[in-house]
Amino acid sequence: MGRPKKPIQRRKNGIYFVQLHEAGRRVVRSLETRDPIKAAPRAEQAIRELQEAETGPRWTADTPVLVPAGDHPIDEHTPAIETTWSEVAQSQEEIKTLAWIDLIREADNVRKRKEGKPYGSSWHRNIGIAIRGVPFTLQEASPQTIRAWIKELQDAGLSGLTINNKCSLLSEEEADRMVGCNWGVSL
Repeated sequence: MGRPKKPIQRRKNGIYFVQLHEAGRRVVRSLETRDPIKAAPRAEQAIRELQEAETGPRWTADTPVLVPAGDHPIDEHTPAIETTWSEVAQSQEEIKTLAWIDLIREADNVRKRKEGKPYGSSWHRNIGIAIRGVPFTLQEASPQTIRAWIKELQDAGLSGLTINNKCSLLSEEEADRMVGCNWGVSL
């Protein structure tokens, strides 16, 4: 659920609106009034609607989770077992799936945090071209699927340098450099 930061605000033209921050993004809903008395009850409804409109789960399959060892809640007397969210989730719908664009955003955020500046427009253009050509999702990425894709590229007559350029962003070393984590996929 998004955490309100000054949820009710007023634009320069006098119209009130509600603003929530969810998953690093700003979500806005206009209250369509200049009257602060009318804005208050509309704001409550708008906040509720924005929070209910939140779709999708919050945790990926590999997120660590502490589960109580017994029937009692976790405290200093009850031991906890560490597991992953994929083992605890009731269904697949509760597991957040990542897309290639999520990897790009995370890489850009890490670059901003570490070096104080984001990647340039040429990097975004090149990685966008490379990812559009990938025939599988991030969850389907495995050494076998990547090898099969490379085989398809070779059969299509592409040169080794072209294939290397297309595949370099999927390598484990490149992913480590981009986001500072191990995605577990290597060529």
